[in-house]
Amino acid sequence: MYSKIEGIRIDALAVGVPDRWLSLDEQFGDGTKGVDARNLKKFKKNVGVEGRYVSTEKQTNSDWCYAAAEKILTEKGIDRNQVGIIIYITQTADYREPATSMVLQHRLGIGTDCIVFDINLGCSGFVYGLNVVGSIMMQCDAKYSLLMCGETGGRPKIPADHPEADTESILFGDAGSAALLKKDDSADDMHFLSKSDGNGFKSLIDPWGWYRNPVQLKNVQKMDGVAVFNFSTNEAPELINELMDKMKTTPNDYDYLVLHQANKLIMSQIEKKTGFPEEKSLKSIAHYGNTSSASIPTALVHNLADSAKGKSHFLLSGFGIGLSWSAVDCYIDEKDIYPLVKTNEYFEDGYQAE
Repeated sequence: MYSKIEGIRIDALAVGVPDRWLSLDEQFGDGTKGVDARNLKKFKKNVGVEGRYVSTEKQTNSDWCYAAAEKILTEKGIDRNQVGIIIYITQTADYREPATSMVLQHRLGIGTDCIVFDINLGCSGFVYGLNVVGSIMMQCDAKYSLLMCGETGGRPKIPADHPEADTESILFGDAGSAALLKKDDSADDMHFLSKSDGNGFKSLIDPWGWYRNPVQLKNVQKMDGVAVFNFSTNEAPELINELMDKMKTTPNDYDYLVLHQANKLIMSQIEKKTGFPEEKSLKSIAHYGNTSSASIPTALVHNLADSAKGKSHFLLSGFGIGLSWSAVDCYIDEKDIYPLVKTNEYFEDGYQAE
């Protein structure tokens, strides 16, 4: 599906993370957690992860989304009654019910003249989310909207005594992002190309502990690594090339390519197949791991925060679980990309021990 968003711009972007960073060597280097030294070295070389921010026991990604959004709203001096849309994208929500976006609305002090909902989507979530938020804004009177994406990926979802509890999360990190979108008649258009293929739903699936399979029998996630790799390295570059053909652009027309931070090898393959030089491809996986829907914002913040360059031309692309994949041709003012927010705070009122 091709779509164009007019009169809407990304007014600010921020990312929150826990205050604790652990290298893989610190966490797995002694070999006691199911990863021997040779495999760890190979993993770091091929996948590209050197370490991740890791949450405290009671933190979730909504805490980092909240911190990122609070930073933006405070720094920009936004009237919170003018925020008319809140969309929160995650696969690790705080609760089965209600929607975590409602909790974030409460915490941020956003007024009731606002539509608020969650989207269960993974690595394509940020680009999909920009499309959804922008499309709604074009049809309503909201001046501002918040898109928040995050995952609590660095902390295993399986019981601590499970034999795979430590190694399950070696690829994934913790982060939450917030993007403020604003109506602006002078804004550059955003051009999206998006696809999905439900035939691949089993390629990456977390089937246990919910209504279809209510008993937690096994490790929470099942992944067909070969299928996911082939999908990522074939469909994602084809989509990017298709969007560039439609826009009549080449890699020379963009300041940056920002891919979902799946792993180093996948990103390298996509760069080659789309003709983007490595120096134009922003990366953050070494320091943050794979943060799913927050990975594109994280790469932007990691590389461009505190930049004084001004407006730049971006091609952003997310791809993953579903299967789903999307790309957008857009402009972002680098001065609106905020420095990383680190916090160990959590929503005490939302935590229930029993």
